[in-house]
Amino acid sequence: MIIGGGLAIGEKMDKYSVMTYVLNSKDFAITGGEFGIESSVISLFGYIIVAGIAFFMIKSRKN
Repeated sequence: MIIGGGLAIGEKMDKYSVMTYVLNSKDFAITGGEFGIESSVISLFGYIIVAGIAFFMIKSRKN
């Protein structure tokens, strides 16, 4: 959704997206700065959780 241009989440409006959610915070850790929400600390935790779940699922299949 985010990469395809359907949904944009960031510090400013994106005229090329179907829907835009503008964050009021200017904190880089929350907003991801110019790169976007994909590089925020919140997303990083999500990536770690998904990678951990995938790791344990793969490990349990081998046993």
